Amino acid sequence: MRLVPLFQVASNKMLQGIADTLPTDIAQLKKIKGVGKKTLKNFGDELIEMVREYMVENGMEIPQQEIVEIEDEPEKPKKKRKKSNRKRALELYLGGMEMPEIAKELGLAESTVAGYFAKFVADGEVNVDELVDADIVDKVSGYLDEHPDATLTEIRNALDSNASWDELRYVRKHWERKNKPED
Repeated sequence: MRLVPLFQVASNKMLQGIADTLPTDIAQLKKIKGVGKKTLKNFGDELIEMVREYMVENGMEIPQQEIVEIEDEPEKPKKKRKKSNRKRALELYLGGMEMPEIAKELGLAESTVAGYFAKFVADGEVNVDELVDADIVDKVSGYLDEHPDATLTEIRNALDSNASWDELRYVRKHWERKNKPED
């Protein structure tokens, strides 16, 4: 027997139905509102046993048990998973689409798509040089070599750079990937 919180087994309405009718077999339990196939399959025998114990303890007569077979629920066909927006964004980019167009196509904010691109750079799916000028990559990478724990604000202030926050984030992800200790 497994331990499961009561609210996962039965609603208050179902418990009230059990208390009112005191079902002594599966056929009676099945008639109670809220008792479905899963409840019958997973907890039906235990619920009937609890009712029977209650009836014995309280000197109540237990009627003859009716035998009923419970049908297994047919397996539901698995839904085909939709491609994630992240994967679709990468495909669109590799197909030649620019970030603002990707955001519009997917109905997302450009900042969300920029977040995807930071992950693409971190994972090596997109080369940072495709997104950021080589001069900025060199300057930011050089700064991170000397200040590996620098925040994006510190980097931006130290370099007096015109780089966007997204560009700084891409270079940082690139630098982290390049300097990641090998397992």
